[in-house]
Amino acid sequence: MRIYLRYLLAFFIVVPLAVLTLAQDVPQKGLRDVPNAIRLAPKATTSKETIDVSCWNRHNALTDSRLVQSPVLISPGGLYRAYVEVQAIAFRPKNIGTYVGPLCENTSRLFVASSFDNAFHVVYSQTPDMSSGNSLKIIDWSADGERLVVERDQWVYESDDGAYTDFIVFDPHSASLAVPDLAKILASRFGKGCWSDNSIIGFTRGGQVVIALDPFSNVVALMNGAESCVKHRTLVALGSDHELSVLPRTYKLVHFGRFLDGRL
Repeated sequence: MRIYLRYLLAFFIVVPLAVLTLAQDVPQKGLRDVPNAIRLAPKATTSKETIDVSCWNRHNALTDSRLVQSPVLISPGGLYRAYVEVQAIAFRPKNIGTYVGPLCENTSRLFVASSFDNAFHVVYSQTPDMSSGNSLKIIDWSADGERLVVERDQWVYESDDGAYTDFIVFDPHSASLAVPDLAKILASRFGKGCWSDNSIIGFTRGGQVVIALDPFSNVVALMNGAESCVKHRTLVALGSDHELSVLPRTYKLVHFGRFLDGRL
C-alpha cells in the first residue's frame, strides 16, 4: 500500500501524559467482539518495517493474524529506550455468505522505558476505534536524546482510499506527545491543491523533524486531475515553531539513536 497525504486542516497538539500505564497491564482495547467470526491468534515476528502490517499477503489474499515488534531503539546517552508493536488480527467468518463484520483490525502501540525505571510503559496506542487499519514505525531519537519521532499511518480496509500519514513526537522528560497536523503545514508551503507521498525519516542536528516528500504516485487520482507538489524527492525540516524549510539536495541525514542490536 503506497502512503500519501491529502492536505487537510491541522496544528501542533500537545497531549500531557500524567500517568503511564504498565505495558503488561494494557488490555486488548478496540478489538470488537465478533460472534460470527473466529479471531485468529497472531504470529509474532521482529522487524524494523512495521508500516502496513495487515492480514493480507502480497497477492491480496487474506492469510493470518500478525504481531510485528520493532527492535529496541536506544537514545543518545542511553537514558531512554523505545519500541513499537503493530498487531493485525484476522477474522475467519463462520459463514462467509452472510458475514458483514471486519476481516482485519489493527492495534499499534509505542513503548518507552528509562534508566530510572527499567519497565517498558505504553505511552501511545492506536486502536480500531480510530481506523480499522493503522501502524506505527519508530524512526529516531533527537541528537540530545530528549525527543522521539514515530511515523503514524491510518487507513480503511477494503477501501480504495490511501493511508493517511503523519507523525508523533514523544518527550519522555515531560511525558508529553506532540501531534503536528502535517497536512496543514505542508499546504501552507506547497498549496492546498497538491498531493505527495510522504515519509518521516529523522531529525536534523538542531532537532527539526525531517520529512521526505516524493512525487504523488496514485495513478487513478492523477488521471482524475490530482497534481503532485514535488517533481522529485524533496527533504523538508519542520521545527517546533511550525516553520517548514526545504533542505538542500546534498543534505545527509544522520541517525542519533541506535538499535539494541547495534544497527542504525
